[in-house]
Amino acid sequence: MAPLRTGEDEVRRARLIVDRAVARGEFDDLALAGKPIPGLGEAHDPDWWVK
Repeated sequence: MAPLRTGEDEVRRARLIVDRAVARGEFDDLALAGKPIPGLGEAHDPDWWVK
């Protein structure tokens, strides 16, 4: 796609790019699709938001 022009809606353009990628099947068969993220939630850190 061409660079954004003055006044072009970035959100609309990003949505269009993602929608086209989904239509082409570029997000099919991802390694962890529908599965928990490995290592996530193993250790609870109550101060995570500070770090």
